[in-house]
Amino acid sequence: RGMRQERGLPELLVKRVVAQLAGALDFLHSRGLVHADVKPDNVLVFDPVCSRVALGDLGLTRPEGSPTPAPPVPLPTAPPELCLLLPPDTLPLRPAVDSWGLGVLLFCAATACFPWDVALAPNPEFEAFAGWVTTKPQPPQPPPPWDQFAPPALALLQGLLDLDPETRSPPLAVLDFLGDDWGLQGNREGPGVLGSGVSYEDGEEGGSSLEEWTDEGDDGKSGGRTGTDGGAP
Repeated sequence: RGMRQERGLPELLVKRVVAQLAGALDFLHSRGLVHADVKPDNVLVFDPVCSRVALGDLGLTRPEGSPTPAPPVPLPTAPPELCLLLPPDTLPLRPAVDSWGLGVLLFCAATACFPWDVALAPNPEFEAFAGWVTTKPQPPQPPPPWDQFAPPALALLQGLLDLDPETRSPPLAVLDFLGDDWGLQGNREGPGVLGSGVSYEDGEEGGSSLEEWTDEGDDGKSGGRTGTDGGAP
């Protein structure tokens, strides 16, 4: 019932989700593949505390450099360089597409909504974000709803959602920010998704290694689950 509220996940869970997805994307990218469909529907969560999360649906996964058209319908997870394409034009598929999807997914996990309907002008939500990131010097106060994130989370989001795919952060940039406060404490109020017996603080300090954010150390507790027994919540 708590998941139906218009409220994002607790900060620790957001960090666990994006850390594991970053590792999955890095794994694909290191093998010359691009997932090309990173979105909430394709994230599989196997337990209530998000200690085991997987990236599903490799239906659009292609080798890097594959010609890629604009999405057939406007998608909130597609990066601006693809949204700007007009048929029959294509772009070579790049890992930066997945970085953008991860940034949008981080926003979704934290807020329970998409940042925009499509990453194109004249969408007002996208224009507000793009205007803020491109203004030099950048205004210290971001526009709503971005002002709910603490500076480290904003820095991470700006890197993953860089309008220029050439300078966009790789997914593993997430690891540099796991030990920081993302400002999502407000997500802890109200009906929790964790029940009462779990502390949000466990492992929140110095989270610079992927292992701390996955269930690597929990093998004894999982009873040898294969992970085929659950999907998205």
